[in-house]
Amino acid sequence: LTVRVVTIDTTRMIKEEREVSIEYRVYALDAPTGDDLPNFPLVTEFDESSSSSFDTTIDSIPQPLLVDLHYDQTHWLQRFRPNKKTNDSSSSDVLSLLKHQTQLGDLILKNKTERKTKKGVYAHGGTSNGLHIVQPIKSTLYFIEGGSGCTQTLQIGDTITTMVQADDVHGTGKLDLVVATSSGQIFTMESDAVPYHPLNVWNTGDVRSRMNAHAQGYSSSQGIFVHDISRQYRDVLGMVVPITFEIFDVRPAPSSPSSSGNNTKTRSYDVEIRDGTSPKRVLFSKKYTQPGVYTEKMYVRYGPGYYALTVRLTTANGIVYDDVFHIGHNIKHMEGLSWMLFLPLVLAAFPLLCFQKKVSWDDEDDDGKNMNGGGGGGRGVGILGVRDGE
Repeated sequence: LTVRVVTIDTTRMIKEEREVSIEYRVYALDAPTGDDLPNFPLVTEFDESSSSSFDTTIDSIPQPLLVDLHYDQTHWLQRFRPNKKTNDSSSSDVLSLLKHQTQLGDLILKNKTERKTKKGVYAHGGTSNGLHIVQPIKSTLYFIEGGSGCTQTLQIGDTITTMVQADDVHGTGKLDLVVATSSGQIFTMESDAVPYHPLNVWNTGDVRSRMNAHAQGYSSSQGIFVHDISRQYRDVLGMVVPITFEIFDVRPAPSSPSSSGNNTKTRSYDVEIRDGTSPKRVLFSKKYTQPGVYTEKMYVRYGPGYYALTVRLTTANGIVYDDVFHIGHNIKHMEGLSWMLFLPLVLAAFPLLCFQKKVSWDDEDDDGKNMNGGGGGGRGVGILGVRDGE
């Protein structure tokens, strides 16, 4: 099972010469049995040489971040779709997202002197599948690979007081870490190899979502996320906005109805698309009975503007999952109106601009004869057809 319970234990030991050594232990427990996972607990030590000025109160330790920092994350797709092939057309959108980002990381890493594993794959983030634990302790960040227990540290230079956040801050398609310190500084650590995926973010404080506490997206038993084709920022021109999202559920399939007609528990997924998070601004609502990839069209009735859309899933047990993305709706609608006014004028003027009267020399000769006396009204002929002097 994926690590879900992480506990930090602080033990103080008094040594000779009044030196204080603080020991921090990171525990990872198996949820069904409560046993320690392999390679846990992990122990780190901090030595304080001046015990007289050392504060004996135990400082609060920020909550650890659960995130996948591996270079290749395509194995999670097998967990979402255990009965489908990786080249299935229904999963092509997510596959293209992860594999394309993985290839981008590959191109960058080829220019670096970084080791390869025996299989010939760059081991960015480690070689074991699963999640990482990012634990801030004092001014140090600990990056722990859950599957192997491999630990790396990074000194920030200032005390980290809050939980580390993860999201694509710079819009590069890669995952970034956001670190805040006690002096008010905020650091963003960019990654050139870890792909971004909406299930691998943690950007709402100590909880991953507003209603579902600490369920990490990849390790969750069910959830919802918007596909890359819809979550990329764009200006949608028109009355409706198409949204492609996926509902996944890795729990065992419910039992079929009995012969007596008494139906057992069935799956139910209530999906809402809101403008923001307010229940008063629901743009789309529908109930589904099966997980899968769906494309729906919703009507935005609040006029042109920038929208932060929340796709919200509520299960039959009342558990809530959500995903947030941003779009523009008819931001450049005046361009459409200008074309509506300008295009008819162009179409109407086009025949007039293209029409030209053909002129021949024969017509000019006939006009000359008429002017020289070939008919009434020529030169020397009066108004009544009588020549001058007659």
